[in-house]
Amino acid sequence: FNGHTGGGTHAEALDQGYSVAQHCCLVAQRMLDHGHMREFALAGLMHDAAEAYLPDVPAPYKGSLVISHYGFVTRFSEIEDNLLSAILSALEISYVEELMPNVKPFDRQAVAAEARDLMRGGTDGWEWTCPDVSDWPQISIWDAFRSETNFLKMFEELSLKNLAG
Repeated sequence: FNGHTGGGTHAEALDQGYSVAQHCCLVAQRMLDHGHMREFALAGLMHDAAEAYLPDVPAPYKGSLVISHYGFVTRFSEIEDNLLSAILSALEISYVEELMPNVKPFDRQAVAAEARDLMRGGTDGWEWTCPDVSDWPQISIWDAFRSETNFLKMFEELSLKNLAG
């Protein structure tokens, strides 16, 4: 996954950015920690998979951002949704798409914890009410190798192929 977030309060954020892979691992782990089954945690792990290929656009703008290319006009959110469906289908885990609504509360918690730990100003001035993340551990940024390794390991542990074992 690309590193999409840079310029936080930590020097390491300035150097390498914060990867979507790490964000997704944190969401999935948090879901497991709160008793969700592995299928739900897999949905948490994969919820932003399209961002490996597309830019990370803040949720409020996804629905209104329109892409025009050779006379075709498409909403960014539709492109992202179609790409996520294609990724999940290629990995033979399409069923996790149905579980995505369960991910949202954990995704919002992760964003709030990331803002607290990695962004100047934290969540000051945000228009949405941030969830309480006082029980979240401090986030330190993983390097690209650790992000990739942890993501792939978690995917293997959560994937359908390993559910029987």
